[in-house]
Amino acid sequence: MTAPPAEFVRDLRVAVLPWMLYGIAAALEQPLAGAMAAGVALIVLRLRRWREVKLPDLAILTFFVAVAVDECCQALSEWRALRSAWLPSLLAVLALGSSLVGQPFTLQYARQAVGPDWWHDRHFLRVNQVITGVWGAGFAATAALHALTAAGSLSQRMLSGAAGVALLVTALCFTRAYPRWYRLHRYLPLVRAGIEPYRRAPRRF
Repeated sequence: MTAPPAEFVRDLRVAVLPWMLYGIAAALEQPLAGAMAAGVALIVLRLRRWREVKLPDLAILTFFVAVAVDECCQALSEWRALRSAWLPSLLAVLALGSSLVGQPFTLQYARQAVGPDWWHDRHFLRVNQVITGVWGAGFAATAALHALTAAGSLSQRMLSGAAGVALLVTALCFTRAYPRWYRLHRYLPLVRAGIEPYRRAPRRF
């Protein structure tokens, strides 16, 4: 078995470590320390490489800052029960906003897998518009589930958490499957009809 690529290991570390720090501290009833540690870890591991920063990184950092401010000043104390809905709400707004301005946030990830000659291809952009919409819907549904069960029983909150994870896994599976489906059922029929020139598929399309 070959070793995983260094980029994959780095991205996995960036994704997991801040949340591990926050989760451990929160479990010890120290959410302020956890939010500060997680924010610093995110900055050190990701934001110091400004060219690699993704919009979700900024949303996650905003969440940790909001938690820290709330713990210090109780500025958001009336919304504390809805804290589990804060981040998916931010991500839903991010997905919607990036699509509205014509730069769906998934482009930042997809462009890492294809050459620059594909970056402005209309089919490539269309695929990412749809994928971003699916992620936005998943984030919005997750936020709604957390908000609706914030004052509920532990079992209700656990159920909403499990449903949120299922929604995000569904979005991830869609992200992997949709580019191939689009190429087979939307792009190649245009090629066969002589409407579009044929181009070899990149890894994400």
